[in-house]
Amino acid sequence: MARFGAPHGVRGLLRLHVFSRQPDFFTTLPVWWCLPPQANAELNGNWQTQQIERCYQHSGNWLVKLSGVDDRDAAALWCHGYAAVEYQQLPAVDSDTYYWCDLIGLSVQTIHGETLGEVSEIMDIGAHDVLCIADETDEKILIPFVEKYVLTVDIAQQLIQVDWQRDW
Repeated sequence: MARFGAPHGVRGLLRLHVFSRQPDFFTTLPVWWCLPPQANAELNGNWQTQQIERCYQHSGNWLVKLSGVDDRDAAALWCHGYAAVEYQQLPAVDSDTYYWCDLIGLSVQTIHGETLGEVSEIMDIGAHDVLCIADETDEKILIPFVEKYVLTVDIAQQLIQVDWQRDW
């Protein structure tokens, strides 16, 4: 959901780089799953729950105060770590809206029945999202996630049908 940035001030606040376009739902949750940066052996390098004392916007930036992180040095230990929430805590979405994590690993097939590969990642390029498809040779195929090209998404069948050709 987010990545911890640099410390802010001297009281343990961290900048928060939010990946969600609608962060309000998780910024109000009292507990997050947090992953310290892997290089930081002092914090064990594993996902752990953290109490959130507060999370708010200040001058266009999100700031977060983790419980027990009370000064700039303690905050610096979390810099470049990640924050997430449990999937069950995510709000329900409309039938034509998807969480990225639901799309990763889905098979992508053309309207002619050719399997292009699986969704390996999704990129937010501003105007729209782009599906990154990895085929059996690990070649990447990029498909704009727009109605013109993505015709159906069937989470239950683990399939995305697209109007696309491998050589486009």
